[in-house]
Amino acid sequence: MIRFKNDFGIRAQDVFAYIGPHIKQCCYEIGSDVQKAFELPDGTKKLSLSLQAVKQMEAFGIKRIYVNSHCTCHETEMFYSYRRQPTDSRMMSIISV
Repeated sequence: MIRFKNDFGIRAQDVFAYIGPHIKQCCYEIGSDVQKAFELPDGTKKLSLSLQAVKQMEAFGIKRIYVNSHCTCHETEMFYSYRRQPTDSRMMSIISV
């Protein structure tokens, strides 16, 4: 966020964040290494990537954060999932100012 401010004059209160479809906590199983990296309680078996991203953005002062509710892992008709179908294909996101 410091680079956004210093390089582009963008303040946290001016940022609008949208977290698109992604693997949700219901499907994202983790090991003890990830649990420790995110400082989660012992025995935590699943991780919410969007919750972690929201926490990080809020720590920078970003308040307008919206999270898509779809899970790319089990919503097979709507979304591609690398975990479900390993391939060289990838999804793409866009960042705009």
